[in-house]
Amino acid sequence: MKTTMTLAGLLSALALSAPAQAAVVFQDNFATNSMANFTVSGQNTGTWAAADGKLQSSLTQTNHNPSSPGFAAINGVSTSQHFKIEGDVQVVGSTPGQGSDWGHVGFFWGMTGLNNYSIGYLRTHLDHVTAWKSTGGSELITALGYGVTNSADINGTRYHLAYEVDYINQQMTVSLDGVSQTFGPGVFDQANLASGVGGALGVISWGEHVSYDNVKVTDYTVTTNVPEPDALALVALALAGLALSRRRA
Repeated sequence: MKTTMTLAGLLSALALSAPAQAAVVFQDNFATNSMANFTVSGQNTGTWAAADGKLQSSLTQTNHNPSSPGFAAINGVSTSQHFKIEGDVQVVGSTPGQGSDWGHVGFFWGMTGLNNYSIGYLRTHLDHVTAWKSTGGSELITALGYGVTNSADINGTRYHLAYEVDYINQQMTVSLDGVSQTFGPGVFDQANLASGVGGALGVISWGEHVSYDNVKVTDYTVTTNVPEPDALALVALALAGLALSRRRA
């Protein structure tokens, strides 16, 4: 009895053996000094600019506004059920009236209005990373202490900040320069709007001189099938068997 394999069957076997991989849906290193990929809203919209290979806010050193941040939303990308937003963040200098160690630099997601969003950032004047949602809940403070006296280290120092948010499993991982902390169900709700999926996401400023570089968004719900070496070996053997069976026919 002869064993045959069709091309369609071979492709099906390959698809079944290939693992799903996350997809990078956005990244920008601002090498062209353009912020065409972003739309600004909220406070101090006129102070955002791309310069010196970075996206920067409040170049004019406007006063910190405690009531609402300014938003730079990524065009064409929305908050998915499981994503990561990350980038190199930096507080460039002091804020008028707030001292040399003052600064907030980070990200927002799930935004459906200027008063409805989730947010996370490096808070330099209190030496920690935080996250919270605009409507209800309480502030989530991580244990990611990052520096000594910020008046000495904020200028010219960049930190890699990342928030991975998984609405499916109610889990969020916050990372700063490779050190991370994960929060599970219950605590997850403190920092994430239940209706956040589908909203805008991007970077923030509270009227302070902050900068962003190498901003990237990874979507774990968008999959691409990439064959592993074992799968490729299986396909090679199948092709060899198929060719041999045809010669014998």
